[in-house]
Amino acid sequence: MKISKLVKNTKNLISTNNRCFSTCVNNKGSVIGSPAEIPLSSFYPGAPHLPKDIDAKEESLVFQTQTSTLPNGLNVVSTDSTSRGVSVVSLFVNAGSRFETYRTSGVSHFVEKFFFSSTNNRSLLRLTSELQKTGASVSAQTGREHIVYQAEALRESVPLVVELMANSVLQGRLHPWDLEPKAEAVKRDISEFQNNAQFVLNEALHHTAFNGETLGRSLLCPPHNVSKIDTDIVLSYMNNLYVAPRMTLVGTNISHEELKELANVLFSSIPSQVSERPEGEHFTFEKSEYVGGDLQIHEHSHAGTQAILAYKGPSLTCSKHVAYLVLSELLGQTTNKYTGSVNHSASRLAKSVKNVEFGSSFVSSYSDNGLFGVFLAGKNAKEVSSAVQSTVAELSSVQSTLTAKALEGAKNHALLKLYNSVSSSVGLHEHTATYGGVQQVAQAISSVSAADVIEVAKTLLQSKPTLVSYGDLNGMIKTRNIQ
Repeated sequence: MKISKLVKNTKNLISTNNRCFSTCVNNKGSVIGSPAEIPLSSFYPGAPHLPKDIDAKEESLVFQTQTSTLPNGLNVVSTDSTSRGVSVVSLFVNAGSRFETYRTSGVSHFVEKFFFSSTNNRSLLRLTSELQKTGASVSAQTGREHIVYQAEALRESVPLVVELMANSVLQGRLHPWDLEPKAEAVKRDISEFQNNAQFVLNEALHHTAFNGETLGRSLLCPPHNVSKIDTDIVLSYMNNLYVAPRMTLVGTNISHEELKELANVLFSSIPSQVSERPEGEHFTFEKSEYVGGDLQIHEHSHAGTQAILAYKGPSLTCSKHVAYLVLSELLGQTTNKYTGSVNHSASRLAKSVKNVEFGSSFVSSYSDNGLFGVFLAGKNAKEVSSAVQSTVAELSSVQSTLTAKALEGAKNHALLKLYNSVSSSVGLHEHTATYGGVQQVAQAISSVSAADVIEVAKTLLQSKPTLVSYGDLNGMIKTRNIQ
């Protein structure tokens, strides 16, 4: 479908795109932003400032990334590659569980379930039928700081598919009787994930590290809140968070001009501001606060013991962010002889943590905070407790034992992980919406020094640790015993 035809066909849609925002928009409003944001046009923290012609050349050869901003503040990012016949378009909304309060905890989970349901001008049958004709697939996923809507389609079908996606997101029907099937879907998610040990452990980690507030809010709706989420809460959530400056439209294998024109047609009427900030009953825009601590989840029916040891990590705006990534690769991962081979020979965990079935380091970064940690799984609490102590010892010894060879290997593995993560359209979308250009991050990783890694290792150990564990925890270590 040509865009000119799309403009004509969606004339009525554009005139009503403000429906779910109309109650909170006036000319005196202020823009609600996230606690800390990285503009897509800004340079990645810690990256060296390369000559513009060199940076642009490398970027165009690899990903051809272009960015622009609509007058209402919505960001448009594209990476064009004519070698692929499939295009992926994602709408990232700066929303998610961290903006919920105790009363509204779980509303973002409900919002996710309303994607591709009946809209104000399309029934579910019509919406599904039009999508099926294109052969496209769509999905929605809620995170702590973003709700992501994604469509994958043949390049020639992108205009229609994105129009369907916009119609579903901005014109979703929200009648009280529409809540019951969504509540049932939410309950199914709760039932499914409550038996997933790694999911439970990750939720426990965030809850403990951030004291159950902001980034500590659960990705799932708490069972006690399922019956309390109503259409007023859902509408208020979208009215206050679904504003243009909090949105980024990302496209892969589509020209920037085409994506920008689509954005102008379908998203230009989204308001750039709301009348006033919520008073705090329904939403919070507070900055997150890392507190650390212990949480043990005793599950005797679960074979073995799993744990996560974490410290206060880097935010996305941290100038040393990439140094934490390199340190994570320096620790690497370990597996015993029964479950496979180590990640790479330079892995410190592989050399020192040999008594667990699996161990792997990670970095989770958000707009204003982060976590640096190690996931450990073993046969019993004694093995995992010993591995926790060994991990702390490895972090403590970085200053005295880091070699140039080990640093180079860790940097190369960080680069390999970076390029692997953006090899798929989904990974490229997530990276582009968060960091911007891939080459900027690659250059920053290559520039990390031994002093940078030593500095961030020291910084980690100065924060209070977080230790969450799951399974048979008889004799499991606690943070007060970590040395």
